[in-house]
Amino acid sequence: MQHFVPEQLNYAGETNSQGPASAEGEGEFDLFQLELTTQSREIGHIKMETELKFMLLRHWTLYESIQNSPYMVSKLNLAKEPGQMDLLRFLTHISVPLEEAKQQFVFMNPLIKRKFKEKIIQVAADFGLNDIMMTSFSRQFDPKTQLSASDMAYAISALLETPTNGADGDSENVNPNNIGGPGGAGDSSKETSSLEAIKNRLHDNFWVAYDALDLGQNNLHLLRRGIALAKDMQQAIVRVGNSLIDKKEIKLVQQFRYCILENSYLKDT
Repeated sequence: MQHFVPEQLNYAGETNSQGPASAEGEGEFDLFQLELTTQSREIGHIKMETELKFMLLRHWTLYESIQNSPYMVSKLNLAKEPGQMDLLRFLTHISVPLEEAKQQFVFMNPLIKRKFKEKIIQVAADFGLNDIMMTSFSRQFDPKTQLSASDMAYAISALLETPTNGADGDSENVNPNNIGGPGGAGDSSKETSSLEAIKNRLHDNFWVAYDALDLGQNNLHLLRRGIALAKDMQQAIVRVGNSLIDKKEIKLVQQFRYCILENSYLKDT
């Protein structure tokens, strides 16, 4: 069984100035043990902090993170032009120039990054973003890589759900809803073959995601791949959603809404 030492966790943004705590029992493997120490970040360190509901912010630009975050898309109604104007106004209120917002977040001006969370909290109510903050955990994987709990969730979900594992390109566009081939249902052998391919892919994806969760192995490349896949999938979802809204294809029936997704939408993503 793996153990952890609670004293090694810093909560609510507290900093550990005394360095890593010593674990009792040198033979025991400590999941949260700080294996290495850098000048500014402790490798393996896990802390609790408040996070913005911006999707994969650490691994994207601020602008793209906002444009593709489910929370911001719905709150600011970014699918329509007034929502895009509100986004520009939002960036102005938090003193983030557009050119800075379109840089990778890790390369943004440190002075802007240091205060922009505080400024977002100050103006959140003006934009109906009262619940923009959430409590989360983050882990330092190496001197340049930090992942939050939501980052991990997005990465692992993408590894599970993607139709390709990156090893081949022949089946990357397999569509579970079109198992009979272009001509319709197709013969039984084609159906069986397609279903078997989908089953095998889901099986492979499960073990790739399982390996990505193994912190005892050097599988950070799998998490990075999951993050890249998550960004691609979310951008595709947002594009399809915006297209449905633009073409007014979302129907209202009493107390719920529905739409029909045609293959033409999926081909464009």
